[in-house]
Order: sequence, then C-alpha cells, then structure tokens
Amino acid sequence: MSDHYRKPSKEVRKKLDEFLRNIDLIKVSLLPDDKRLVAAKSRNGMNVRVKLNGKKLLRRNVTSEIEGKDIYKCNYLIHLAVEEIWHIHLSNAQKEKFTTLADEANEINRIYNLRPHINNSSTIDRISVISRQDTDNPAQKDFYNGSNFNESSVTVSSIFSPAGTFPGSSFSQ
Repeated sequence: MSDHYRKPSKEVRKKLDEFLRNIDLIKVSLLPDDKRLVAAKSRNGMNVRVKLNGKKLLRRNVTSEIEGKDIYKCNYLIHLAVEEIWHIHLSNAQKEKFTTLADEANEINRIYNLRPHINNSSTIDRISVISRQDTDNPAQKDFYNGSNFNESSVTVSSIFSPAGTFPGSSFSQ
C-alpha cells in the first residue's frame, strides 16, 4: 500500500464501507471505450490545464456510479473510496490500463491545444439579425432568402423537382 493512503478513523471507515457496499466495484473498474471521448470530456470545450491520471479516471467512474443513488456522498468520502479501490481492489494491470488511457487522452488534448481555435459566435449573431432581402428576381430571392419548397409558382426551386413531375401535376404539392 502507498504512503499516500492512510487508514481512516473508525467512524469514517464505517461510512466508507457503506459507501463501497453501495457501488458496483466491477462497473467502476471498467475503462471508458474511447480515448478521444475521455479527452473531450476532460476539455469540456476549454483548453486543458490539469492533466489526467489513472486515479482521476477512476474518480470519474466512481462519481458517475453514485450519481442518483441514495447514499451519503462528500468529496472526502469519494476521495477515500477512490484511494481504496485503487490500492486494494485494482490489479496492477488495471491500474496500468487506467494510467495509459489517461496518458493517451492527455496527448490528444496537448495536440488539441496547439491548434488555433475560431470563435465565430459573433459572426453567427450578425447573420441571425439579417432581415429578409426583397427582390423581383426569383433566383436572387431564392439565393438571398433560401428556397421555399412549398410555393406553387415556377421558380428556381422547381428546376430541382424529381424527373417527370411538373408544378401543378398530381405529384407536386
């Protein structure tokens, strides 16, 4: 057992035992399937400053396992549970797999952070306030305002009708 893991007091040990009885240790010890998904979840849309490690991935599993369960939860208890699962319940091979997955996700995030990111939200906001463009030319009208596929008159959009159908025929609306 590691020097970082200290045995909790009897009262805390009782809470920890109850906590561990209420989680599925097999489910908690399963790795996520996709390293790219792990990397994306750790980014959560931001540049990553904190690196993942095997214990942090295990903590995610523990946290998601207790979500919605009616058990006493606090960060300290979750920390103790992760430490106990890591040091007592996981094999060295399982620990290595968690650590390797964390390293792979960190590498993905390192590369991601090197890429320039474009924030085009202000452009999208400006586009959304553009008013309808009025023109007498049907092609320009469709170009600026988008095609209206429900209109009955012949326009540029009617050119793209399925073969053999014409506006006003029984197949058109």
